[in-house]
Amino acid sequence: MSLAPHPEAGATPLPGARPGRDPERAIKRGPRRLSAEVVAATQRDRLFDGLVHEVAAKGYDNARVTDICRAAGVTRPAFYALFAGKEDALLATYRHGTAVLLRLMDDAYADAGPDWTDAARAALRTLLEVLASVPAFARMALVEIDAAGPAARDERDLLLSRFHRFFHP
Repeated sequence: MSLAPHPEAGATPLPGARPGRDPERAIKRGPRRLSAEVVAATQRDRLFDGLVHEVAAKGYDNARVTDICRAAGVTRPAFYALFAGKEDALLATYRHGTAVLLRLMDDAYADAGPDWTDAARAALRTLLEVLASVPAFARMALVEIDAAGPAARDERDLLLSRFHRFFHP
């Protein structure tokens, strides 16, 4: 199980699966041909990737907004137009990434057939394979989430409660 590198290949990539400065997501200077919504969505997506890579490399406490913006190729004003701060950006990235992960697990569970144990194994295999395929996201989501404070730990607890459905008949 590997995440497609680009959404057009059929899957939404997990944050951190691409570099933030991915040339295919560059926004050209000059007269805008893209709507403000498309520009903001592209910047947000790049910031997700930049944040994951910076937090995985430096730890949550040492990753600065400036570092995240540089990794994503996005300006600080654009960052603050999308997020209230670093914690808000991390929570948004975590929510987005875990939603992608749960969708993949749901698909694996449903595709495994009627036997509950096969379905649970398929969901767990998907979880482990996806996390192994994007180690920066795994580090951010499993290790650095604790450093981000109580709201982040609450998000982690909510995610863990959502896993419950895969492991009970």
